[in-house]
Amino acid sequence: EIRYKLLLIANHFKEFTNIKDNIINDITISGSNASYGYSDFSDIDLHLVVKMNDKMRDYYTAKKNEYNTKNKRNKNKDFFNSLSANPSIVEYLDRLKVDAQ
Repeated sequence: EIRYKLLLIANHFKEFTNIKDNIINDITISGSNASYGYSDFSDIDLHLVVKMNDKMRDYYTAKKNEYNTKNKRNKNKDFFNSLSANPSIVEYLDRLKVDAQ
């Protein structure tokens, strides 16, 4: 059930940011939920891992900020039935850095 909801959020975010399926290398989670250090107030850090250049990085950062502003965690939480996620886009080459956080 949680996997399904996370994939719904990832797909919703992917459509919002206009990311094409063929550039997504992976979808990962990190943060306190991934390391079992979560609390009732924790959200899930959900990452779409893509290959990108500098121009795309700036665009995706702007779209992530716009998405998170429009879909504040409380709205996102209600929309996805009590599952709060904070989606973002990370560069494929930075994946090891994200996993280490």
